[in-house]
Amino acid sequence: MFWLVILVVGVTFALWANFGRNHTGNISVNQPEISVSPSVSPSPSKSGVTNLGKSTAKDVQSLTPEDVEKLFDEQYLIQQSVPYSQLTKPAACKVEGTLKFWDHNTYETIGAKISYTGEDSPARQIKWKIFPAGEDLGIGPNLMAQLKLPDGESPITAVLPATPHSKNYVLTASITYGRLVGEGVRVYEVPCSGQANVKLDY
Repeated sequence: MFWLVILVVGVTFALWANFGRNHTGNISVNQPEISVSPSVSPSPSKSGVTNLGKSTAKDVQSLTPEDVEKLFDEQYLIQQSVPYSQLTKPAACKVEGTLKFWDHNTYETIGAKISYTGEDSPARQIKWKIFPAGEDLGIGPNLMAQLKLPDGESPITAVLPATPHSKNYVLTASITYGRLVGEGVRVYEVPCSGQANVKLDY
């Protein structure tokens, strides 16, 4: 009788193990669906409004033509420069518009831009004059690099000094450009017409 009980228990265990093995593969575990929503970038509250955050960008200091040339690879300058045969007139430029600051780091661009014609090289400079002078007011752009040549325009950008001493600034500019003279290139500088204004409205 004892061996009969052992045999029944063994057969029962074998059947149970085989049943469990056959049904394990059919067991499905439901996991919750995870949906990822794309992040939404905040839009400016006004058209043309720029927030500088904690930017401390400063105006590029005046450079000599030799200093500017060193900033660029010679091959890059050759590839990006405009053939002098296409430049039949002197370069010209115009400054206009207003930058209105709502607080120290946020300003609205109201048609503030510099436009130019007849530029020959991305190494040419845009030189700004600021009135009243003597403050660390950062104005750009400062080089023709990454701007369209020979003609184009670019928005004017500005960064206020830590403690502005004026509510209104007047900006004027000049640009450098090159022309082929004899067997060499001569660099000229021409003042831009017009002016732009920076106003602190806070």
